Amino acid sequence: MAGHLLPLCLFLGLPLLHILAPFLIWRHRRSRSPFSASHALEAFNFQLSLILYALVAAVIGAMTFWGWILLAGIAIADIFLTGVAADRSRSGRDYRYPMAIRFVRPR
Repeated sequence: MAGHLLPLCLFLGLPLLHILAPFLIWRHRRSRSPFSASHALEAFNFQLSLILYALVAAVIGAMTFWGWILLAGIAIADIFLTGVAADRSRSGRDYRYPMAIRFVRPR
């Protein structure tokens, strides 16, 4: 569950923790707990996807107002989907983020 919730530290002004926390949890837990590792890897891939989506929205935002609306939507989706994923993890169920690009796949 920490792998899903720690990325919210980005909204507290702690940059890079939203990427490092799930990655380090995945690296540390992958041989001990496949369930925890799969959730942390899913959170890591989702955060990487959000960075890509935010960059595209920022470029659009530099040209039009709609990019800023996209950025706000991305932030709201991040908070909402992270909460859903943490709840599923807490209850012992698998969760796959919608629209997450699988940059890193489990071995």
